[in-house]
Amino acid sequence: MKRPVILLALSGESAAYVDALQRAGFDPVDPDALEVTGRNADLGVIDCELDTAMVKYLYDVLHVDPAIPTLLLLGESSHLGPGIGGVGDEVAIKPLLPEALVYRLQALLIRTGRTLPTESGTWADEGGLASSAIAGEGRVISVFAPKGGVGKTTISINMAVALRLQTRAEVLLFDADVGVGNVTSALDVPERLGLADLADSPPANGPIPPSTTPSASMPSRGCAS
Repeated sequence: MKRPVILLALSGESAAYVDALQRAGFDPVDPDALEVTGRNADLGVIDCELDTAMVKYLYDVLHVDPAIPTLLLLGESSHLGPGIGGVGDEVAIKPLLPEALVYRLQALLIRTGRTLPTESGTWADEGGLASSAIAGEGRVISVFAPKGGVGKTTISINMAVALRLQTRAEVLLFDADVGVGNVTSALDVPERLGLADLADSPPANGPIPPSTTPSASMPSRGCAS
C-alpha cells in the first residue's frame, strides 16, 4: 500500500519538516508535484502566511467534495480568510516543530477514522494495528510539579489512556513518587507496593533476579500499564 500523501505548502524552509514526515511514514509533496492538483493527497498542510490567493486556491482544491482534512498554520501576521477553515480541518499556531507537525497529522488521521502509517510506510489494518510498530522511536513523557495535589496523577492517567486508545501501542505508566504514589489506587490495581518498597527489599524478593541484568522490557513494582 502507498505511503500516506501529505500536501505540504509552507512559507519557509521545509527540509526539516519533509525529513520528519518521511521518517514517520508519510510522503510529503509540494503542491506543484501533485498529479491531480491535490486530489490524490490524504491530508493537507497549508501555511496561511503564503500569498492569500495561493492559500485560497490550495484550500479550495483540497475541499472539493469529499474534502481532504487540512491542518492550517497561523503566524502572528496571518489569519483565516473568508471561506478558509471547516469542520474537518484543524488550526496550529506557528512556530511548530517538525515533530509537533507529525503528531498533529497523526492525530488528524485518527480523528478522521484512519489508522496511522507504520514504520514501513504502509497503513496498519485493524488486525495488525496492535502489533505494528508505530513510526518513530518510543517517547518518554514526564508530568512533574513540585507541589502535591495539583493533578499530576490525573493528567498522567488520562494521557496514558488517551495514547493507548489513539495509537493502540503499548503504554507504560510509571509512578515515580517514592513515598505516596497514587496511580495504582486511582486505577484500582491490586498491587500497592512502590519504589520505596523495592529499594528496601532484599534482591531475592525483587521483581528482577539478582543474576539478571535489568532491561527496559522487564516489569518492575510501582508501575502500571
